[in-house]
Amino acid sequence: GVPWAFTNFEWTACYSQGAWAFKDGESTVWCPWSPETDCGTAEDWEYFMPPLFYLGRKLQPNSCGHGRYRGGLAQTSVFVCLDPGDNFGVHATGAGMSATTHVGYGESGGYPIPGITMIKLGETNMRELIKNGVPYPSDVTECMQYIREGKLKVGSVEVFKANPPTVPLHDGDIWIKVMRAGGGFGDPLEREVTLVVEDVRRGWITPDVAESVY
Repeated sequence: GVPWAFTNFEWTACYSQGAWAFKDGESTVWCPWSPETDCGTAEDWEYFMPPLFYLGRKLQPNSCGHGRYRGGLAQTSVFVCLDPGDNFGVHATGAGMSATTHVGYGESGGYPIPGITMIKLGETNMRELIKNGVPYPSDVTECMQYIREGKLKVGSVEVFKANPPTVPLHDGDIWIKVMRAGGGFGDPLEREVTLVVEDVRRGWITPDVAESVY
């Protein structure tokens, strides 16, 4: 019965760099207002936000600004809400919006970033998936794939492309956030082929995007 609030620092203190004129930007390494940038350990954050449990946390493929040098990738996290009580909500504490205007655009022919995305999947069958031991969707791409395949059933989908108001979450709801990435520098057609191949090998760029962009 006591009101309380939490802040997950991966939402507020761990951004990706834009590309440099001589190298790629790094992912989740800095924050304009904190000299000790650290997104923290997922398991530790679960102690501070009891209703939210991680289904996955990773770098989102293809989320960077492309270019001769690409920007850092966006971090994405997927949470399931369990036993939240009578009145629980999530506010998108910045989500990298404040840094979009100065590291999110492309320069000298580089591409800008896709932008942040927040998604609420309401009235899901996550309780059933947990009970049956079905592999969980761990990023936004897998969530959408599960929905198309009928594995993940949802009653509603809300998509926010800017900071949303407080969004109420109920038992079984899924909350997805894709943070701001870094913009690219230079024409993507000038990127060294070995760098493109390495990005594909690491899973940071998918083959179809590598072919169409680079």
